[in-house]
Amino acid sequence: MALSLKRRIVLRDIAVSCTVFVIIGALSIHFFEKTLTNANRADYMERLRTIHHEYEVVDADAASAEADAVSGASTSADSLDQILATLQSRYENASRKPYVIDSTGAVKLEYSDSPISQFGHLDAAVQLKDGDLLLRESGTRVYVTYYEPWDWYTFFAIPEAE
Repeated sequence: MALSLKRRIVLRDIAVSCTVFVIIGALSIHFFEKTLTNANRADYMERLRTIHHEYEVVDADAASAEADAVSGASTSADSLDQILATLQSRYENASRKPYVIDSTGAVKLEYSDSPISQFGHLDAAVQLKDGDLLLRESGTRVYVTYYEPWDWYTFFAIPEAE
């Protein structure tokens, strides 16, 4: 029994409408994912700029103290330990934590509940110095900044699935 022409047109219109709906939905999801990714990037890069500024303040304070003492030493180990302790206490209970390593890969700041080793090799992040990249092996997006006077790479590592 053949469908009437009118019924076939209605079914075709429904199929076209569903197809258009699916395409628009897919494009919308892609747009919102891109918007969310850009917002996350801006948020984490701003957090890193704030931390970077704190490094500069500690460095400037240490330089002032050293100039007063007329010593040629760089920022004291106590100052570096203090800024690391400050960061650790500030982010200890946060869901996203900053990590600090130097160019040799020595870990300066990590957390017992989320060790830095879970992110795999960070060589690409160290080469990047500033910005963000996806570590495919661990499925983690890394937002990183480099503070040259101390040779520190500070980064946030966010699982891409989240």
